[in-house]
Amino acid sequence: MVCVVGLSLLGGMFLRGRRELDRKVYAHPHLALAYLARAESRFRSFDRDGDGVHDFASSLEQLERAGVITPRLASGELAGYRYRILRADDRSWAAVAEPIAVTSSSAFYYVDESHVVRARLGAPADAGAEVYWSPDDEWSR
Repeated sequence: MVCVVGLSLLGGMFLRGRRELDRKVYAHPHLALAYLARAESRFRSFDRDGDGVHDFASSLEQLERAGVITPRLASGELAGYRYRILRADDRSWAAVAEPIAVTSSSAFYYVDESHVVRARLGAPADAGAEVYWSPDDEWSR
């Protein structure tokens, strides 16, 4: 009985922690893309699809099946943004977060294997867009 109660408490704490992470990360597209970049690195490093090739995942669904992202992110739509992987192979990958309702002041985001998140206002972001967030900045704070 104590074991069951303990597991229930741990499960509840895990779910609360997961909801908190979801609230903090998924509310901000640049953080969701940084999370996605870490997931892609784990997928490749540990050959999470088990095919013997250390490649990047080509879809959000593939990352979810490998257990490195949540079903919520794998759905592709969060907090007014649509997420998708543009390309992926054994050397590189790229993904974007684009607003579902586009206006001239909408922010578009891009990330690739460098883990640097780039952004552009009013038009789709790509590798040439301005740096919005970098892991190097995070470590220097």
